[in-house]
Amino acid sequence: MTLTAVNPDLHKTTETEIAIRGALISRASATVLMASNMNSHNSFDQPDAVKPATLAASVKGDLVIVSIPPASVIKLEIILG
Repeated sequence: MTLTAVNPDLHKTTETEIAIRGALISRASATVLMASNMNSHNSFDQPDAVKPATLAASVKGDLVIVSIPPASVIKLEIILG
């Protein structure tokens, strides 16, 4: 299962708990897309100004817990079973 989440706040991290009721969660992983400056963008001169990075995600029972950094987008992969 893949989910996408956004934190539009420019200054605060969002602590998120996602409940998957009726399923056993084996593991979860997250990838974040963000930059140190909200207006950063990739260009020919700076092709890696914004690039994906690994983000910690933990599993506690039927919850996936992840902290989404300010001004970022994450892809969360949840493995069931």
